[in-house]
Amino acid sequence: MAILKGLLLTSCDPTYKILISNNKADTVTVVTETTSHFSTDDQLIGYKDLGGPYDHTIIKFKMAPGTSIECGMAIAGIQDEMPFNTFKVYSNKDSLVANTQDQILDLFEKTFWGNLETPYQLTIK
Repeated sequence: MAILKGLLLTSCDPTYKILISNNKADTVTVVTETTSHFSTDDQLIGYKDLGGPYDHTIIKFKMAPGTSIECGMAIAGIQDEMPFNTFKVYSNKDSLVANTQDQILDLFEKTFWGNLETPYQLTIK
């Protein structure tokens, strides 16, 4: 009985999806250095593996307007389970480059109070 009470009182950290969404009117090309936390079941258009070190692969793919892909999961906080080391987006008119974890975190949607929204969504605008 004591074990059952202990299990009931134990809390679990929530798990959140990590998404990339293209809100631009154009198709964009994403080039990112992924970490071991990157994973997706989505079909990536024009996917190319550009190589890289053992646990960090550089990939390139396209995203059509209005599409989203799931690229990982985070337990409680994304900081320890970030799927990217770098994140670059190219369109016909402009580009977006984030070369550090802090720059990448700035790209994720935030609440009114400045906290990261969950599920974690990196929106290309």
